[in-house]
Amino acid sequence: TQSTGVVTYSFVRQDGNMLPLFTRGLRSRKLLKKKGNSTLTKKHLSYAYALDNRRQRDKRDFKATEPDIIDDSPEYFYFPNERLGRNIKLNWSLHKYEVTPRSEVFRNLHLRHLAMLTPGTTDDYKSVHVKTCDPHDNTLYVTETMNVTVPDPTLKLSMTQFRRFGKNVAKHLGQKEDVPNIYVHDGSIGSHKDIECKVRVLSNSPTSALYYHHMLSPTRPVDPNDYEHPYTIYIGENYIPPGDPIAYGLRDNKGFTTVNLKRGSVVYGGVFSSVHLKRGLDLLGQFFFMKQEDHLPLNASVLVNSKEEPVIVFDPSQILQREPHSNLWGVGGAVWSPKGVYRYYKGITHSNNQKPRRRGDLVETEPYGKVHITSKLDSNLPPMLNKQPSAVVLIIRDESGILPPVTAYKQQKAVDTVRVGYIGQVLSGKPINRPLFYDVPALLDPAAAPDTAITRFSKLLNASGSSLYVVNLLNKQGKEMSFENFNKIIASILDGSIKKAKVTSDPTLGGDMISSIPGVTDPLDRFFEREWESRDNWSKAARSLFSSLGFK
Repeated sequence: TQSTGVVTYSFVRQDGNMLPLFTRGLRSRKLLKKKGNSTLTKKHLSYAYALDNRRQRDKRDFKATEPDIIDDSPEYFYFPNERLGRNIKLNWSLHKYEVTPRSEVFRNLHLRHLAMLTPGTTDDYKSVHVKTCDPHDNTLYVTETMNVTVPDPTLKLSMTQFRRFGKNVAKHLGQKEDVPNIYVHDGSIGSHKDIECKVRVLSNSPTSALYYHHMLSPTRPVDPNDYEHPYTIYIGENYIPPGDPIAYGLRDNKGFTTVNLKRGSVVYGGVFSSVHLKRGLDLLGQFFFMKQEDHLPLNASVLVNSKEEPVIVFDPSQILQREPHSNLWGVGGAVWSPKGVYRYYKGITHSNNQKPRRRGDLVETEPYGKVHITSKLDSNLPPMLNKQPSAVVLIIRDESGILPPVTAYKQQKAVDTVRVGYIGQVLSGKPINRPLFYDVPALLDPAAAPDTAITRFSKLLNASGSSLYVVNLLNKQGKEMSFENFNKIIASILDGSIKKAKVTSDPTLGGDMISSIPGVTDPLDRFFEREWESRDNWSKAARSLFSSLGFK
C-alpha cells in the first residue's frame, strides 16, 4: 500500500502451498515492478524480509499475546500473559529486595529499546542527549559501621537511617503513579570471568540503565532468581524523603548516595549523573578487589602497544578523557595481578564532543555546559591481557613548575612517587597529595588500605621490571604541553624507544630527566637553565617541595 510503504504479496510453490512474504519500502516496489508477475527469488527478498521480520519481532516483544478465542466469554482467560516488561519470574524475584512491581519491569534491556525509552533528544548519530545535574548536587554518605574517615561527621549515617533509605527507595520503585517502569540490570565490574564483581541494579531511571548497559560487562545468562551477586544498587530518581532532610541525616533535599560496603548496598535518590553512578561502581569494585589476594585495583586507564603489552596510566589530569587515545584499552579502572591486567569497564566516559558518536551513546550536559559522553569502548583485544605492564605512567599538572616534562623512576623511587601521590596541585602554598590507587573518599580504612595497596604495588612493579614515567603537562609559566607533543611522548613509551632516549640524572630529582624524544617540538633539554636560570635555584625549590611531600 502507498500509505504505509509496505508491499504484501504471495506466490505459489511447486508443491501448491501458498507462502506469504512481507517486504517493505521503495526497494520492494522496484523489485516487484522489475520482475512483474514472475516469482521473486530468495536472493532478491532475503534482506528486506529479514529487516521486516526483525521489526515485527521487536514490536511483538512489547505486545501481550492475545488468546485465539472468538468467543468473548469471561470463562476464558490467558495466563501467563507475558511479554517484554511483563515476566512473572522476574517480578517475583524482586520481592526479596522489598520491591513490589506495579508497572513494567525490564531486565538487561536492549540498547535500541533503552535509547527509545530514555527521555531526551537524539542527534543525527542516534545518540541520546539529556540534561543532568551539577556534580555537587549529589552528596555521598557512608554508614557509621564503616571504619573510615570522612571530611565532615554529618556525612555518616546510622544503620537505622541507611535501612530507612533502602526501604523507602524500594517502596518508591513499586509506586505505579511515580514510576512508569523498573529497569533491572545484571552485570559485572571487571571484564573477565576470573575477577567478576557481580552487581544487580534496580532503577526507575532509563538514563541510568543506559549508562550501566555501556559500562558493565555482561554475565552468563541465568534465571532472575538464580543470579548470585554480592552487591545491589538501588536508584530512586527524583525520590526525596518527605519533610525535613536533616531528620533523615541529609544535608539538603537535592540528591544523595548512601553506601554500606559491608552490606553490599548503594542507594541513590534525588538527582544524580554518570559522575555519581561511576563513583558508586568504583567504591564497590575497589572494595571487592582489595579483598582478593594479590589483586590490586587501580584508579587508572590502560593503553596497549603493538605487542599487546599493557601500559598502566594514572591520569588525574584527565587528558585521556578529554582526548581518548587510539591505543586506549581500558578507562577509569584496572586490576593488576600476577596473571596480568584486567579492565574494570567495557565502556568509556569522555568529554570530547568532537569525537564521532554512535547509536545509543549517552550525552549528558551539565548546567554550566560541561559534557560527559558514555559509549562502548572500541577495542578488539580480549578483556584480560595476560602480560605484565611494560611501563607505568603518571600524568600530572605541576603548578609549581619544579618537575621536568618527562622523568623516569625505577624501583623504590617509583614506589615512593606513587605512594606520595603528588598530582601537581598546590593549595595555599602547600602541595596536595593523595593516594593514586583510589580517589573516592570513604573507601576503606585509611590507616590500613594505603599500606596494603602500596605493598602490592611494590611487589608487582618489582616483579614486572617496569619503570615509572612522570609526564608533567605544565611548565613554570603555566603553559600546557600540546596534545601532539603529549602523543609523541606516549608513543615513545608504548614502543619502548624512550628507554634509548638521552637522559640527565640529578640526585635531588631522584630519577632520570628525559632530554630528547624524536618528534617532540617542545624543548626538553636544558630544563634547569631554561626554566629556573640555574640548577641551584631549581634544587632549592625542589628540596622544599620534596620535603613537604614526605620524600626521604
